[in-house]
Amino acid sequence: MDLQALLKALLQNADWLHTAATVAVALVTFLITRSIWLGVERWMAGNYERRVFIQELEDIVEHLGANIVVLSSIDLVNGYPSTMHLLKCKIPEGSMLFDLDSFRKLRPEHASAVYHAKLMVRNANIEADTVVERCMKLRGKARHGGNAAIVEMPAFIQYLISKQITTRKLIEQCIGVLKGARIDTREEGIPPITIVYE
Repeated sequence: MDLQALLKALLQNADWLHTAATVAVALVTFLITRSIWLGVERWMAGNYERRVFIQELEDIVEHLGANIVVLSSIDLVNGYPSTMHLLKCKIPEGSMLFDLDSFRKLRPEHASAVYHAKLMVRNANIEADTVVERCMKLRGKARHGGNAAIVEMPAFIQYLISKQITTRKLIEQCIGVLKGARIDTREEGIPPITIVYE
């Protein structure tokens, strides 16, 4: 049987052609539907993560506000504040800010703002740890008759207050970005640099 005869026989029996076309259309439809569904699923997951990030960041803003009130209320005339008040200035590292999987689900413009907030929170945590350590040393000196502790302690408390205010402002900007505002958190309101000397 030559090629022309084979083609003629195939064209006379159109059922296989109809079946092949139906299968091809069904396959293309499936691939398009699957692609759309995966995109929607990815968008929904990112949108959910964004809303959860917003809620957590709003909770952190409230936490920082409470820290500012407590730190501002410290009166050294009544003695040294408990280190628990200073340790509460830290943001828990179990926070969603530090969760890599949640971070990866965000859109790039949101991820950038959250990453910058994460760096600021990390820095605030390091500063709180350092102030606690320094205050513990000062407290030890004061017990042995040193009065430098009384002089230095207010400066450390003010330092922590200023860092809490700066971190709070940056996180509020990050919330704005997550809600749709166009703010470059890396350039908006760059805080003054404070160097602490030992």
